[in-house]
Amino acid sequence: MNLDDALEKISVWVPKKLTFPLTPQMVDASHVVAKRLRDVSATVDLIDLNDLRERLFQARATGTWNSISSRDWRYAAECLGMGQQPLIGDQGFLDEYLGQLRGQRSRLAVSRLIRFYLTYFAPTHPGIHKIAVFLKEIVPQWQWGWKEKQAKLGIFDVSAAPINLANYVMQSTNAPDKAMDEAGFGGSLYGSRLAAYSYSLSAQKIYSILTQSPASLPTIKRFVSWGMKDNQFAFASTPKAMARMAESLLLPWIDRTPPDDVRLFIESHLFSLLHDLRIDRSRWLDVNEKAQQVMRRWLTRASLEQFLDVVDRTAQSHMWPARRKFWYAFYERKFMLEAWVAFAKDGATLARRLAAEKENPAIGNFGVLASAGVSKDHAVLIMHIGNLVVADWSHNGKCHIWLPDNADAPKLYRHAYHRDELVNGSNFNKVHGRNWQGDVLDFIRRHTGIALSERHSV
Repeated sequence: MNLDDALEKISVWVPKKLTFPLTPQMVDASHVVAKRLRDVSATVDLIDLNDLRERLFQARATGTWNSISSRDWRYAAECLGMGQQPLIGDQGFLDEYLGQLRGQRSRLAVSRLIRFYLTYFAPTHPGIHKIAVFLKEIVPQWQWGWKEKQAKLGIFDVSAAPINLANYVMQSTNAPDKAMDEAGFGGSLYGSRLAAYSYSLSAQKIYSILTQSPASLPTIKRFVSWGMKDNQFAFASTPKAMARMAESLLLPWIDRTPPDDVRLFIESHLFSLLHDLRIDRSRWLDVNEKAQQVMRRWLTRASLEQFLDVVDRTAQSHMWPARRKFWYAFYERKFMLEAWVAFAKDGATLARRLAAEKENPAIGNFGVLASAGVSKDHAVLIMHIGNLVVADWSHNGKCHIWLPDNADAPKLYRHAYHRDELVNGSNFNKVHGRNWQGDVLDFIRRHTGIALSERHSV
């Protein structure tokens, strides 16, 4: 076919006429979906749980259960823990309720009861034991996840479930949150009472591990990771769970010194959750006093190191080797009970930067020196040594000491200081000249009985 023939053929071609419906099919489909959604929502009636609980109480009191419908029984699990007299404590009610569920064989109703069991788990509560026996019997009747979890972890064995879950999470090759999800504790069940009780058992094991063998940072990190969900402590709703966690990490070190990496990790973690013990004790009230003392000792070291790190970079280098050795000798022999730092402008800026670089919030807290009467690179280390208050000034400043009955003695852990507060009224002061260590040691020994030989501090 030549070009002329091809053009002639095209000239007689007529395009096919297409017709479209007046309403696009997509619109019709969307109307069908909307109708189905309306139909579904219309069949899901909200239930007044307070009303249901009241009716359940009345039925229990009269012994007449006719007013409680099958649907009511399916929602009864939601009411078991409500009020000052929870139905979970009424053995007669539980017998009736569990009998109704056994007759209905509703997997949805049993699912609600499982959620209650996990959420309100208490290993010594008779009602929890009764529910556990029922669940252990009825759960295997369906092929579902809870049947597998009972076979694998004994979730409905009250005495075994917590330790089984603890071992599973701590020994799993998956991350703790993934292991929890596999065990059936995903979503809101992550922080359930059974999980919290299991975490507390794991805390006891962590304590034993740290007291009997070298510290394992990976094990500590796994335990800590398990306790965190969305950057919050996962078991905060369980009374004293956070305190038990803190104690398990601190009490092993009452008379021992952990490796630096272990100490810094634990210190940073507890600081982020419980805040600074020196400034806000409210979060630490449930924590054992001996555990608090360990944390206070670590924070004392943090302040000492913070002070020396900053002053090393802002003062003349020849000033600090002697002072570093001197004050560390007091700390290492546990004579320095507490320490706090106050920085002028340059030191405060550097201290904040170092805290960010080291990712250690414990060295992010310190006092600030008002500018009047001080240089912008000045710093002061404020300490309790025995019953004395000591303030050692950087650069060419003096070491000041106040006796315990001196009302002018400065307070530790304040956010701001003026120069006069850290020099006025001291019972002793000494320029860092020749033999300053001997004079300071002599004053401390005479007023506290603390004997530290100069060979340990000079």
